[in-house]
Formats: sequence, C-alpha cells, structure tokens
Amino acid sequence: AFGHSQKQEETLASINKMKKLRAGQKSILLNNAGDDIQKSRIELNTSANEVSMDIWYNILFANYDSARELLNEFQVLSETRLGFNTNAMNNFYRLSGYLNLMEGYPEESIKSYANLSAEAMGDDSYHQYFLGLAKKAVGETDESKQMFVTLANDNFATWQNSLVKNLAKAQIKTNL
Repeated sequence: AFGHSQKQEETLASINKMKKLRAGQKSILLNNAGDDIQKSRIELNTSANEVSMDIWYNILFANYDSARELLNEFQVLSETRLGFNTNAMNNFYRLSGYLNLMEGYPEESIKSYANLSAEAMGDDSYHQYFLGLAKKAVGETDESKQMFVTLANDNFATWQNSLVKNLAKAQIKTNL
C-alpha cells in the first residue's frame, strides 16, 4: 500500500501468512469440534489472536490511534475468554503496557504490566524489555538496569530474546 515502508510491507505480509495458516488451523479445529461451545471457543480464540497481531503491528509502526481502538476491542474479547481461560487477559495487559509506553505514558505501562504474574512475565523477554524501558523512564534506573542485564545475558533461543538482547545491551551502555 502507498506510504508503507518495505519493513511495514514485509511485516504485514508475515502477519497475513500467519493469519492464513491460523485460518486453516481454525477450519480443522472446527471440523473436529465436539459441540457448539467448542466451536465458539475456537472462533473467539482465533479472533483474539488476529486482533492481537493487528495491535502489535500498529504499535510497532506507531499507528497508536488504530492500536488503541483495536485494544478496546481486544479487551472485550479477552474478558469474554475469561470464562474458559483464566489467563485470557495476559496478552491484553502486555499489549496495554507496550502501547502505553510507546504513547509516552510509562507509569501507565508499569501499571498494565503489574497485572501480569511473575510467571507470565518471566518467559517474555520482549515485554520485559519494554517494562525495563518504562522503569527507566520513571527513574527506576537500578531496577531497569538489572532487567536489561538479565535480558542481555539470556542465552535461550527464542524469537523474543533475539529481538531484544542487543537492545538490552545498548540500554546497559546508556545507563553507565
């Protein structure tokens, strides 16, 4: 589309491929669903996954108004999913924290991330990095530096870690 950078186009193409794969998965799951309740869950989970990818994309490319609108929709989907998944709000809180930080509201970002359990944040280097940035922005430099050191020393091969490891190292250098 006009006005999109190559990175935006590549990212959007990847998201569309994931959506296509998930649509195929959804079709298989729906064909094997035992009842209407299972079918509703499958539909709801698929919708939530698609909206969350769209929110992430919009935050990543600074389309904050669009991300905020989608986040409101995602909150409703997430709250509905609470009926069968006690962790359904986790991704909402992650995306809220990320969006709040990128919009320039680090205090609100920290509040959003605070809704997540230590386990939910513990395996998520991507959002740990943004929480570290929020803490740095509000002057919690010792805590943020420790978070960046932990991320920089994380040697597990995950996509999240591959994205933030070098960013965390750069933050450590700026904190010295």
